[in-house]
Amino acid sequence: MCCSSPSRYILAIIYGSNYKIAYCNSATWVELPDDKQSYCDIVFSSNYLYALTQDGSVEVWNICGQIPKRLILLTPTAEANYKEEKPYLENNFSRNLYLVVSAEEILLVTRFIGNFVNDDGLVIEEGDLLSSEDTQPLICPYRTKYFSVYKLDIEDKRWKKMRSLHDKVLFLGANESVSMDAKACLGCEANSIYFTDDRWEEMTLDYMYGGHDWGVFNLQEKCVKSLMQCANRIDPPPIWVVL
Repeated sequence: MCCSSPSRYILAIIYGSNYKIAYCNSATWVELPDDKQSYCDIVFSSNYLYALTQDGSVEVWNICGQIPKRLILLTPTAEANYKEEKPYLENNFSRNLYLVVSAEEILLVTRFIGNFVNDDGLVIEEGDLLSSEDTQPLICPYRTKYFSVYKLDIEDKRWKKMRSLHDKVLFLGANESVSMDAKACLGCEANSIYFTDDRWEEMTLDYMYGGHDWGVFNLQEKCVKSLMQCANRIDPPPIWVVL
């Protein structure tokens, strides 16, 4: 993030087991003064820090001054979408939340990940990994199966379901979430989400985990497609670089 001068930058991170936010300004680390919140994503836009909390609240901070100042705190409700999301709300799925600033819109993206997915692409129970006939448990790594996108209606304080991204493309992963015009991304499909593996907790558990959960999700087709045919796994996982 650049504040007032092209030669001055601020670095912000989410850190620790409590998922707090700290930023570095002039070689000094400063923690945001809120000990009650636990954050899951941050993004910079127009010299402001946007932060998404674990409960779906959105905060906007000005961190360009000597003392951080919270300008906005919203706790919007979400439109029910049980018909489409019901299959992904079971115990054998996990969720990751992302915050995206797209032009004048603030988006909330929910990523549904099957905790154990077999070679046929089916999400299975953990108990199915080992039967009485098996001597070694099956290797069924987690895989992303579905995405939901919501747009923040500030006046109504609601997350409203988006059926289409139109000509936009989203890039999600370990680094800052990005929205871009499909025309500016050579070879990219409009109305799609490009994602990489960012489930760091799982990557330390088993050598078969990590760097494999990446692909493209088209909101119209509602399915995940392979991003590259030449590689099934990249370890460490790649990050997105926007020039």
